[in-house]
Amino acid sequence: MFDRAKQLLSATEFRRSEVTDYARDLILPETRVGLLWLAVLLLGLQFGIWILEYRAGRGEAYFYTFCMLSLLSVHMLWSVKFVKDTTALHYLAMAYLLVYAMATVLVAHRAGTFDIALMASAVMLIVVVPLIPWGLQEAAAVTILIYTLFTASTIAVKGRFDVETLFTLQFLLFASAIIVVVLVARNVRVRKHDIETRYDLEQAQRRHEHLSLTDPLTGAFNRRFLDQNYQRLVEGACAREQRLVLALLDVDRFKPLNDTFGHHCGDSVLKQLVRILNENLPGDSLVIRLGGDEFAVLFTGQKCEQTIDRCLRHLETDPAVLRLTEGHPVTVSAGFAVAAEDGSGDTLDDAYRRADDELYARKRGHRPDRTQPSLPERPQET
Repeated sequence: MFDRAKQLLSATEFRRSEVTDYARDLILPETRVGLLWLAVLLLGLQFGIWILEYRAGRGEAYFYTFCMLSLLSVHMLWSVKFVKDTTALHYLAMAYLLVYAMATVLVAHRAGTFDIALMASAVMLIVVVPLIPWGLQEAAAVTILIYTLFTASTIAVKGRFDVETLFTLQFLLFASAIIVVVLVARNVRVRKHDIETRYDLEQAQRRHEHLSLTDPLTGAFNRRFLDQNYQRLVEGACAREQRLVLALLDVDRFKPLNDTFGHHCGDSVLKQLVRILNENLPGDSLVIRLGGDEFAVLFTGQKCEQTIDRCLRHLETDPAVLRLTEGHPVTVSAGFAVAAEDGSGDTLDDAYRRADDELYARKRGHRPDRTQPSLPERPQET
């Protein structure tokens, strides 16, 4: 119960720090919109009060106050665009309301009465508080300050206002304050629940998208990811004036490896290959499992073949792999293709075909890469 009450005090603080960071980008535009509505409504209210005061014969005296408050409202409309901090916007709204309240009090003292127009203006200052998406702490503070300002200023000069007017004003202000505090508390609770729900839904969607684009065995991206993002990656590399290289990797004699040492060995080899690539390739590289023992690597930069070859040699001498294969090194063949540097006229199929041709040329021995010792025969079960 205490934790829930504490959460109502602030509009920007949540129980989870990650939600607090997420909510900042959502609450800021909401606060700006609230301030815009606040300034527009109070500007319209000022115009209406001026009309009523003018008809009552006090228009000239109130005209200067109307002009100053109108300029303040316009200043608020202009300032909202440039303030980029939610807390600063809250203080700006608080100062705006207090200046407005003080101006209303001064007009009432000058007129010597709290007529219905000024009384409506005082009540409206509290009623508009929920327009700003602030927490209960800020809303209660500004409500109490407005209420205290009107109360203290009206009783400060004895005999200035009649008792009936004072009691009426007190009742309206107090009732409005109670209603506003309850509304703000409810709004904060609903808003925070909505933001937390939205955050959880977006995280669940991201996890679902990640699962749909990654290989569950190795954690590498899958073929769907490559199909969906290849053209975007090519265009991005071209915009940065970089060359994008597609490397195809294929584990040599993978079926005999599975037949000799078991499928758990083959799965471990694939996971080790992905781990070695991720740890040794540049940070912007992408490792993709196309299916079975075939992988693709996308990265920008120079010395692509040397970098990949260094990773594959690392796999050959990896102690974990050698233990699984009883000392027999696992080799991987690779083929390379550079995407079209102008970003057009070269599809994924085109680049894949060029890399695949080089890959199988190596496998057929046209470009011998490294010796491949034979695997022992798996003993027949009796």
